[in-house]
Amino acid sequence: YKNGVSKENNLKDMIEGCKRKHQELLTKALYARNIEIENNKIVDWMHDATKCPACGTKVDLKDKICPNCELYLE
Repeated sequence: YKNGVSKENNLKDMIEGCKRKHQELLTKALYARNIEIENNKIVDWMHDATKCPACGTKVDLKDKICPNCELYLE
């Protein structure tokens, strides 16, 4: 009986260790995916020609200077 309980406790410890490791790996993967999504949003925002790349103010495609921050847009 004592040996069986010992094995059961060892298995429970191993399962808990596996759960922790799995959670850690999942958290890292989700964090990396979140960073990837955020970076894509930033790139999309920077390539939007109707916004100033420096301050985000809406600009006309004919504008040469941002009316808000005076960045040259050409």
